[in-house]
Amino acid sequence: MKKIKKLKGKKIISNLFENGLSYEFNSLTIFYLKEKKPLNFVYFTVSVPKKIHKNAVTRNKIKRLLRESVYAYDFSSFLLSNSVYFMLIYSNTNILSFTETKNLSHSLFSKCFHSK
Repeated sequence: MKKIKKLKGKKIISNLFENGLSYEFNSLTIFYLKEKKPLNFVYFTVSVPKKIHKNAVTRNKIKRLLRESVYAYDFSSFLLSNSVYFMLIYSNTNILSFTETKNLSHSLFSKCFHSK
């Protein structure tokens, strides 16, 4: 069963912004909310501001890169007792390569989810 799912719904996303924590690392900002739930899923969404990247093709490419970097991360040690909701916001004016995006997001995840 897939443990990583898309975050959908206006109520859940507004709850994430109101009650969640945020952390910024280089060009990525994460809003996250940890919950102790028996289902142990990761719900996430990504956002690329239209103000920074005007062209839809570049926004979609960055979103694909971010999604793939989330799927590549190993959440198994964290999911033993938690469920997490998070939103990644990309604020760099340049398009990073997949390895740069992956390294950036993985270091952000390790700082947010595995810190006490």
